Amino acid sequence: APLALPLSALLALGILSRNRELVAIRAGGISARSVLAPIFIFALLCAVGMFAVGEYLIPSSNQQLQIVYRQMRQHRYKLNTALEDKKSTQSFNEIGVGWYRGAQGLYYIQGYDMDKNIMKNFSLIILGKEFRMDKRLNANRAVWSEDGWVGENVVVRRFQPNGAMTTTTFESMILPIIEKPGDFSAFKADPQRMGYFNLKKFIERLETKGSDMQEFRVDLWAKVSYPLAGFILLVLTVPMGLRE
Repeated sequence: APLALPLSALLALGILSRNRELVAIRAGGISARSVLAPIFIFALLCAVGMFAVGEYLIPSSNQQLQIVYRQMRQHRYKLNTALEDKKSTQSFNEIGVGWYRGAQGLYYIQGYDMDKNIMKNFSLIILGKEFRMDKRLNANRAVWSEDGWVGENVVVRRFQPNGAMTTTTFESMILPIIEKPGDFSAFKADPQRMGYFNLKKFIERLETKGSDMQEFRVDLWAKVSYPLAGFILLVLTVPMGLRE
């Protein structure tokens, strides 16, 4: 649509100009503004329509797409269980993550299972005054339970102001993590499955918790700029179509 709008307007105005119909229109006392007004109004209506489609139709369609795609992957997995590499422990809904800023410090999570709420190979850097590292916590795995996050093969390193470090290991322990599974929702978020207003609320909510949402803001403004792209291109191409 953003390409069809300027292209169709350019062809229409080009034909009118070639047949001298624009000259006849102006000779009849009709201004160029009156000629172009229907074109720009139609372009704005198309932009509103594309925005509405992106707000209501596309997010629900993409959600259904992900559901069907996940079911296909699970079905294929069941058929190929015998051929699966047993060394691979990654589930279907597990995604690679990265850095996340929490209430206590910084997380680095290499794998997060969306359905089972399991973090794999993660680190938590707890910062003190002046952003000095007070503690670093590493765990091979953390599972959400009623008591909180339960870590397995946990290594806790404490850093003293004089530079000394103490290391403690635990086979299993309840981790001092304030965040709940819902707080890591940024890892599961897909801007293509949200409309403009839902994505805007999502960004504002996580920014209040200190998360860097610049990447999501790009997707947010793309939901506005893409529908308006046709109108902007129309403004640039209309002078070419009015050339005598």
